[in-house]
Amino acid sequence: MWPSALASFRNIIQDEGYTTWMYTDTRGLVTVGRGDLIDPIELAHELDWVVGVRNATPQEVIRDWNIVKLRQDLKNRGGQSVVFGALTTVRLTASSIDRLVQKTINCMWSVLKTRLPDIETWPADAQEAILRWAWGNGPNAYYPLMFGALATKNFRIAAIQSNWTGEQGETRTIITKLFNNAADSILSKADPSILIGV
Repeated sequence: MWPSALASFRNIIQDEGYTTWMYTDTRGLVTVGRGDLIDPIELAHELDWVVGVRNATPQEVIRDWNIVKLRQDLKNRGGQSVVFGALTTVRLTASSIDRLVQKTINCMWSVLKTRLPDIETWPADAQEAILRWAWGNGPNAYYPLMFGALATKNFRIAAIQSNWTGEQGETRTIITKLFNNAADSILSKADPSILIGV
């Protein structure tokens, strides 16, 4: 991945803020940090949880995870809602969240490279666009028309096919612009490592 794409993507993720407690996303999946899924529960066990100044026990993590998972009535409240903070006691430290974000990015990129073998040669804008898309959908999401377009580097069609249910307007606009920037970059034979951005 081009350093410019990674740096821009990380900046966007960091600007979104984070929560140290578990919450459910709009799909009802248990999430933490900067929108990192920890569903199924095994993903939660890989993290360093604390209660106050001490390490959380596995039982405390399981308890909080189950409390959050059962509260599907709150899935549209968002992670910043203090409701989830009041329901739970285990927390992640800021350094744990940063490690989790990087691990999530690495995992997404690994899956995307398997699905799109020439992704490393794409313009930086296309790389950032697919990262943003995968952050919202997961890298294995089934979007055959978009992935068909991406397989042939038809970034204009990919921009059209990248929309998903529940996607916010701003996210849709940014991903569309990034894919169109990538198409322009190829037409002008620009240096693919340079990010045009939004």
